[in-house]
Amino acid sequence: MFMKKYLKEWFMQGVADNIGVDRPSGSNVPVSTSYSSLSQASTSKYAYTQKAGVLIGDGYNGNEVTNALNTLQQYGVFVDIISERLGTVIGNDGTTLQVDKTFLTSSPYLVDSLYVIGGSSRNQVKFNSDITEFVHVAYKHYTINQLVFPQLVSLLFMHQKTIFWLV
Repeated sequence: MFMKKYLKEWFMQGVADNIGVDRPSGSNVPVSTSYSSLSQASTSKYAYTQKAGVLIGDGYNGNEVTNALNTLQQYGVFVDIISERLGTVIGNDGTTLQVDKTFLTSSPYLVDSLYVIGGSSRNQVKFNSDITEFVHVAYKHYTINQLVFPQLVSLLFMHQKTIFWLV
């Protein structure tokens, strides 16, 4: 309870400092009314209510990715294929996927989960940077140690692993 109170005060002070008003001198007005219908904590989380962002480039494992996407779609998961440019991405076996959004036109805030595939690109450094940033933004609120996480993402790219993360 102490930590929650401390964080609340710290947050309120930070907001006040950043918008140029005096810091609050007291506490909030106590509210005893709670509406479970408005709480995300009580929201049912079913596959058919979720959207997965698929971060992908050319040269992916066509069979593996096709099977994973078919399974997601079978369970009603909404899927956005996200890559560096609109058009199609081509797998190592000639499989093609239509790109729905680009890193520029999408946001990690618009998906509930990430299927990080990686792949190759015309500008590999920028592609890796875009995926790293996308993943970092998606998980920065869930990551305990901010210093270790970017290193983990870099390792995933170095080993070209296919990772499926759920929030």
